Amino acid sequence: MSALHAAPTDTFGIQQPVAATQGPKYVREDSAATDSDGSIEQIREEVEYEEGDAQDKEDVDESVKEDMRKLEDTFPGISDRFRLLNRIGEGTFSTVYKAEDLLYDHYENDWDTFQDNHTDSWTDQPSKRRRVEGDNGRSIPVKRRKPRFVALKKIYVTSSPHRIQNELELLHDLRGCRSVCPLITAFRYQDQVVAVLPFFPHTDFRIQYRTFLVADMRHYFRSLFTALHSVHKHNILHRDIKPTRANRAGTRGFRAPEVLFKCTSQTTKIDMWSAGVILLTLLGRRFPFFNSADDVDAMIEMASIFGTRRMKAAAAMHGQIFETNIPTIGEKGYSWEKLVKWASCVEELTESEKQATRLLAGLMELDPYKRLSAKEALQHEFFTDPIDHDVEWGGDPDDSADTGEEDEDKDDGEADENGSLGPGDIFSSKYNY
Repeated sequence: MSALHAAPTDTFGIQQPVAATQGPKYVREDSAATDSDGSIEQIREEVEYEEGDAQDKEDVDESVKEDMRKLEDTFPGISDRFRLLNRIGEGTFSTVYKAEDLLYDHYENDWDTFQDNHTDSWTDQPSKRRRVEGDNGRSIPVKRRKPRFVALKKIYVTSSPHRIQNELELLHDLRGCRSVCPLITAFRYQDQVVAVLPFFPHTDFRIQYRTFLVADMRHYFRSLFTALHSVHKHNILHRDIKPTRANRAGTRGFRAPEVLFKCTSQTTKIDMWSAGVILLTLLGRRFPFFNSADDVDAMIEMASIFGTRRMKAAAAMHGQIFETNIPTIGEKGYSWEKLVKWASCVEELTESEKQATRLLAGLMELDPYKRLSAKEALQHEFFTDPIDHDVEWGGDPDDSADTGEEDEDKDDGEADENGSLGPGDIFSSKYNY
């Protein structure tokens, strides 16, 4: 994320390095810093943890285990507070691990949206690690604590101190904002910085995107736009909205046209374009939808959809010139509805899909000034007056969804006079120049 304004330098103080013999100091939002000392062992011994259960369910590669051991060895005290279970993400600036919070019950956890589901937090089953005998010699069940998971984000030392501080300050400022992942705490040892965030169970988007119904999309994007509305109100640009983590900020295929045209006055609307690409991916059942290797290819892909006329106008808006001699790229481009039908290989869209496509048109608008904001998107009919007409992908819409009238020729974004082309023709044309 990046801010449109300079972040204050005194909002979130990062701990100063401490000697290795003393151990790192940890900062919680609700408590003072505490040293890594014997008191932690005393706290841990108060309860019996379901240690095996948490680890046995994780299928962890040996290289990942070695990576986690390295973090534990080089960051004194981290294993006293967290049990690393798996590596769940890797990017340009950080690696994210799933971990069990061993001291969860000793802090206020107002960040935990799943607290209501933790009422049965203790079990009376016999412990896997030890059994306690009573006076009569019989085994007494030992209460065990159900694991609480968090995400540990290890920020690489190659990141500048200012960038790390800026990220933590922004996350701190966004605490309490709806649908925004809160910063639980952060701590540092020498040049290593680890941020602690909530862990959310999830299915890999690359597996799940084919199964999304429109109702699922509505729930997904209501949360996303709610979060972006809060983020944008703080004058913050996320700059890397995408459905799954990748190794590059501003990931290819999700960059807005003003980013490709090197516009120097980018706004929060670049995030809304990226959200539109996610919606296009879900409606078109294609991931990734765009496959450009560089910015030039990305502009050719856009031109295949929007046509040369609109691309030239968009370029001129940012002081640039767009030209192409690729014969398969027409002047007018295509309507979003036709494109979604081609991509998803259906003859007709349901009424709910058509409604979602109308939202898509507002998100993937070349002119950032006409593109929907997060607040405007939440006021779209897709959310305020939803059409309940959903079918699983591969099914046929009911006859009631088809008006029987072919009115696509009236669309501004209709295909050029060369006739209809399939999606393969659109997206393979970029290789012909």
